[in-house]
Amino acid sequence: MVKGGFLGAAMLLGFTACSDDHYDVVDTTGSGTSTIWQNIKSNSELSDFAEILSRTRVLTTDIDNNNKRQFYSDFLNSPQYLTVWAPKNGTYDAQRYRNILEEIETLRSSGNNKDVQTAIKKEYELAKQFVQNHIARFNYASNVENQQVRLLNSKFCYYDAGNNVFNGVKIDPDYGNVNSSNGMLQVIDGQSRFANNIYDYMSTSEEFSSIYSVLSDPKVDKTVFVPELSVPGAMNEQGEMVYVDSVFSNNNLLLSATGALIKSEDSLYVALIPTNAAWESALNTVKPLVKYAPSYNYTWSASADNFENTGNRALKFNTDSLTDYNAQELIISSMFFNPTEFTGVDKSDSAAVIDHVLYEDSLISTNGLVFYNKAGKGNRNPIFGDDSLDPVKASNGYIFPVETYDVDPAYSFISEQELDMFDSGLYFNLASVTGATTEKGQTVTLTADNRSEDVEGEIEDNKYAYFAVNGRNALRVNIKLGDIFSGHYRIKAIMVPNRICKDNIQYNNKGEEVIENPTFDVEILDDKKNVINRKVTVPFERDGETIGVKQDAVSEITLWEDFEFPYSYWGLPDGAESFPILRISMSYAQQTRGKCKALSIHKIILEPVRNLKSEDDE
Repeated sequence: MVKGGFLGAAMLLGFTACSDDHYDVVDTTGSGTSTIWQNIKSNSELSDFAEILSRTRVLTTDIDNNNKRQFYSDFLNSPQYLTVWAPKNGTYDAQRYRNILEEIETLRSSGNNKDVQTAIKKEYELAKQFVQNHIARFNYASNVENQQVRLLNSKFCYYDAGNNVFNGVKIDPDYGNVNSSNGMLQVIDGQSRFANNIYDYMSTSEEFSSIYSVLSDPKVDKTVFVPELSVPGAMNEQGEMVYVDSVFSNNNLLLSATGALIKSEDSLYVALIPTNAAWESALNTVKPLVKYAPSYNYTWSASADNFENTGNRALKFNTDSLTDYNAQELIISSMFFNPTEFTGVDKSDSAAVIDHVLYEDSLISTNGLVFYNKAGKGNRNPIFGDDSLDPVKASNGYIFPVETYDVDPAYSFISEQELDMFDSGLYFNLASVTGATTEKGQTVTLTADNRSEDVEGEIEDNKYAYFAVNGRNALRVNIKLGDIFSGHYRIKAIMVPNRICKDNIQYNNKGEEVIENPTFDVEILDDKKNVINRKVTVPFERDGETIGVKQDAVSEITLWEDFEFPYSYWGLPDGAESFPILRISMSYAQQTRGKCKALSIHKIILEPVRNLKSEDDE
């Protein structure tokens, strides 16, 4: 790690004074043999800008303490090709930046490490938003109209030399192009407007201070020194390496989870960001999804038919802290959308992009979460507020600063899960099987030769799991329900009659087909093997109809219309695999009663409980 002290106020002012004494004042038109800094210093109309440059350090990151003691006055005095558009005195609020610099110097001189770190962050932001917003690498042509310029802070803007306009600000014709030994200087009548990207907008707008405080928390936002990519110099008196060029890497845990590069100027996103007024509402909406139990048994053992870590070895943690963090992650990680993924939409057409966002039937966030339009396609999606809310333009996209967080978890966070019970699904989704002829059941593949023509209905890939009973044993099939939120689900099973495969048809001693009527129990157990809700025995009556496994067709059986999981199994600490179990069991008595010695299961489906107009809306 790069180490070094910090400059106190006296040292800083002394360094600045030394810099002031070093350069002689020359004529106001500048000189091609003088550096850009010397030409700025020589112009009395740029004294405010010169003062800010000489007091602002060159920082590579918001944790860089500037061991080189270099200021932007030094940077503009160095031998490289730059173009600077310097704002003239009286055309912008220079006192605002003096006040910020005074605050920075006071914090640095306090001797308190936390104050110093705060000062570094403030100085880094001041440089990015003001100083670097007037400087570009390379010597841009002074006779080309409307050329795009990439500024030192990576922002893009336009320089129209033909009409003497830079980033919307008039260039003062009285000064022209001040050729310098390391580039060109122009004087402008005002401050170059800083174009906020989505991240900048959150960091600078008070209405997003709640969400930004979460994103900028040092536990979440980490900038680390990368020695293997840095250029080493020599050892200092303390035996520590001083690097000539230090490389830092920034990783924001929450932003990484979004899959959106919202700090990049070369990207385009649409952001749904709750304001301070909506942040608490957002948390109150999401927290019920991540309500955690006091402890969890974890690490499943199929051979033991139980979790390995129980009792004193069970997982225990601060449930409130985990709820808070995971609620924040759910909100932040899913609030960005990439227009390049919008089918049939020209991302360069802002009106088309916004129209798609507002009125499409569904949107997929950059982390893969689907947001359904509760109002239906063609109507304004309620999550983007009412008609009075227009998006804010950022340098890399559009921001909807929502005042109310009208996101229904059933239309977003709680998504449908289909648990295949064939092929690899048997390996991933099956916890254990007891009482069967095979350890994991078997996958049956239907073909033209073995498929019974008497059974209607199609199943995916023509495959399902077949669990044949071993002798007089009770059959028990345990199915993992992973990544479950503490919320409401509709739970269904796609069941297949055993007779769909000719090889599994039962015949009596007269050679006649045995007509089966499978009867079995279904229940859901938590990680402690406690039954969460009532047991369902199939077949059962619902609304005057007998619900069971049809023998002439594939059956989709809704086991529970509204099943509530009291605790979340989503977002547990890494390595702690825990889950509730859907158990399907068939006792020997049920086998006898139903004349059935096997169960055929295609899928288990979990759906959010929604207030849909019709099944087609799903």
